[in-house]
Amino acid sequence: HIDLLCKLKQYNKILPCLKENQSYPYEECLKKCLDHKVTDASIFLYQSMGNEQAALNLAIRELKEILDKIIECLKNNDINEYEKLITEHGKIITECINICENSNESSEEKENENEKMWFDVLQIFYDYRNTIKSVVIDNSNSKVYLNEFSQQISKDIEELFEKMYAYTGIKKIIARVSEVNKQASSKELKPVLRNLLKGYGYLNTIS
Repeated sequence: HIDLLCKLKQYNKILPCLKENQSYPYEECLKKCLDHKVTDASIFLYQSMGNEQAALNLAIRELKEILDKIIECLKNNDINEYEKLITEHGKIITECINICENSNESSEEKENENEKMWFDVLQIFYDYRNTIKSVVIDNSNSKVYLNEFSQQISKDIEELFEKMYAYTGIKKIIARVSEVNKQASSKELKPVLRNLLKGYGYLNTIS
């Protein structure tokens, strides 16, 4: 059935089909979905097989492709396509976060892997924030949307910090962001840390 849906290019029906009937051979289905670039179903299958890192890698690749397309749309002043991609952008970010949240396990090795996954997602946003700064756009209308997109990336980073907090801990966030992500601006990071540190009674340390 999955093979038939792929041949008919009815890709939107594959994930619901897999969720309804979990007796399908996952490895065979995964190969078909990867061959036909059915990302949502492939991510689901990787997770079902216990390979969260592969699921996240695929989601991150999809996110990169969407971000590249968004920048290209703005360069070409294709606002209609830009708005469609922004919706897809939100969906894949949610997917990345869900994968990270679902991969949390108690063993030390798994905890380390989970932390790496969170920071892998975070790094994507820093990379694209830097890319946006270097984008040159002549159209005044597209410039407005580019600024909007830049603000959205900053919001995504803030929201990701807040999600990470429950899984990586505030001290590790501060240490890793300071060490690995030196490009984080204090203006962006400070309000997030203020909110997180309230629960620890450390508010006065970042006055």
